[in-house]
Amino acid sequence: MPTVNAVGQAGVQPDARVAAPRAAAGAPAELQGVRVSRGARIGRVLLGIFTLGISEGIRALVYAVRAAGAQAPRVADPGVPAAPPRADVFNTGIANGLRNKVMPPAFQAAVAEAIKEMSTRFGAEILPKNTTLDTMPESSAIRQALARELEAMGEEVTPQALRALLEARLAQACARRGMEQRIAELCGQAEFNASPLVTAQILNTLLERQPELAAALNGCGNLESLTAVLDANMAHIREEVAVKKQISDAQAQAMASVRTHLAHLTGLSE
Repeated sequence: MPTVNAVGQAGVQPDARVAAPRAAAGAPAELQGVRVSRGARIGRVLLGIFTLGISEGIRALVYAVRAAGAQAPRVADPGVPAAPPRADVFNTGIANGLRNKVMPPAFQAAVAEAIKEMSTRFGAEILPKNTTLDTMPESSAIRQALARELEAMGEEVTPQALRALLEARLAQACARRGMEQRIAELCGQAEFNASPLVTAQILNTLLERQPELAAALNGCGNLESLTAVLDANMAHIREEVAVKKQISDAQAQAMASVRTHLAHLTGLSE
């Protein structure tokens, strides 16, 4: 019969089905594998029952277990830099500020610089020096168009980027305004008393019928380029002014004829 030492020497290992207690993560070495005994757990339950009553004791124990199992709040590592703001959130904020006329000072300054620059390029007759985005006739349309462009940008917008976008929009507005002024001059030469609404109608009709003229007008970046485009398209502009004058004269003659006829029938003055 083998002795205990013989059994040990024979290499007989403990039953593999008995799992060793797992060490708690982060516990000191001397506490690895320590478990609360069954008797201690029963004692805690009985103590809670006798001191607080059955229901209150159980409730207190449940709260204690939950509190013990809850994770400690996560604290950001001071060495990790804060995440940068998302571009879409930032750009949406600037876009809404543009719509509501409330923007950070740097962006307000960029708007003022863009207007000043375009006034220098196209001249004070087209864009007066004291013009602001609020006083421009195209203010609402420009604000909405710029806001949509800002919201579509993939990178965080800067004051310089806003200025570039605004200058492009102002260039188109100045080119249209310069062409309307040229149309008004031609109307005056033709003794056609056209209102600003009529000159705008002539402009829109020309741009619809002449796509090349519309493209060239959108490409004007200063007064010199605008003048060149207008001079090259004077034949189209004069023709449209003449057609509009003929229509206006025919309408005026028809109205005069109607008034004369009604006066003759009714005996009233024209």
